[in-house]
Amino acid sequence: MDIDEDATHRVEAINNGKRIIPTLVIGDQTCTNPDNAVLARVLGINEAGRVILYGADWCPDCHRAKSYLQDNSIHYMFVDIDAHDWAVEAVEHINNGKRSIPTILINDTPYTNPDNATLRDVLNIDQEDVSKCCDTVIIGAGAAGLTAYIYIQRDKFDSLILERKNIGGKAFLTETIENHPGFTKIAGPELMERKADRRLRAIAQVTSATGEGVIASYGVRAYLKR
Repeated sequence: MDIDEDATHRVEAINNGKRIIPTLVIGDQTCTNPDNAVLARVLGINEAGRVILYGADWCPDCHRAKSYLQDNSIHYMFVDIDAHDWAVEAVEHINNGKRSIPTILINDTPYTNPDNATLRDVLNIDQEDVSKCCDTVIIGAGAAGLTAYIYIQRDKFDSLILERKNIGGKAFLTETIENHPGFTKIAGPELMERKADRRLRAIAQVTSATGEGVIASYGVRAYLKR
């Protein structure tokens, strides 16, 4: 800053006119005088190594991977390929010309659209073995399943949602939803985010569609509109 006037102006613009240093620009995020904990979170640094997730906001599997990492307190650095041409080039280079997301680097080792079981094993995430009896089990966390969960929980019944892939079902993939109660017009992903209550979770044993048995344990986000 002492020799670069442009840097001084940029720091002041970031900090509402204040000349606060150090000010870091990391990807799409700015950090003013961050402590080590903030740096670890932004840079994706963990005991098991560094995690960088290349993805996009419209990608359901990116949301799934991000949710799993967050639910297990794993820091990751998110790189939006829609915002950076260099990120697209990096993803295509890793995947032999294919723009496959999420592409996740864990200690510089790439994993293309890894399922939660793979992330669990690579990152050494502890998996608690829980045996529990529930009043109801709901198969599928689409709009109908989430609505059923809300009303069952309100009636004080213990319920579990089993979902193999994306919370929200087709609603999450729908560009525009019209005449949903409370909204005249809203994007599917935004509606699902508004309904999300991350304080509620259900642990589900998820079986493969071919009946090959249990393939993963997911922290499934339950949704509740209070």
